Amino acid sequence: MIALAESDWQPISGSLPSGKPAVVRVRVIRPAALVLMKSLAMDDRYRALRGEQHSEHDRNEARIHVGDIVAVVSAQARLDEFRTRFSEQSKAFPAVRERVLGIIRDYFDGEIKPGWLLYEELLTGQWGPEEGAHIRSELRRAQRILAAAIPK
Repeated sequence: MIALAESDWQPISGSLPSGKPAVVRVRVIRPAALVLMKSLAMDDRYRALRGEQHSEHDRNEARIHVGDIVAVVSAQARLDEFRTRFSEQSKAFPAVRERVLGIIRDYFDGEIKPGWLLYEELLTGQWGPEEGAHIRSELRRAQRILAAAIPK
């Protein structure tokens, strides 16, 4: 329900295989709602509720969700507006709001939280362990941005 309420119609244009121009409208979720949904998905995958047989796949999915959260928040030009939007969007759903804020605290409120471990694992997989200084620098940058953008 939040994803639908927190979305906008956007036009996408292109060409059909025949070369004829085409325009369609699609619903695009707003950034704050996307971070909310990604937070829920990250928590689900990190806790590996599907069992041992899916644990590595689920951990990798959790890493991807963390990377998406950091990317979406990093792309925001006005972190104060994002923070307000993030806080306001789920007021109609207090249980969801409390759960997501709890997830944010549990995963990102401190340097040694699981969200940052997952992000470090993602960066190490992308850049290689020899890029340790670059990875630490990116972790610090992401921690500053999320601390400024996500309400506590």
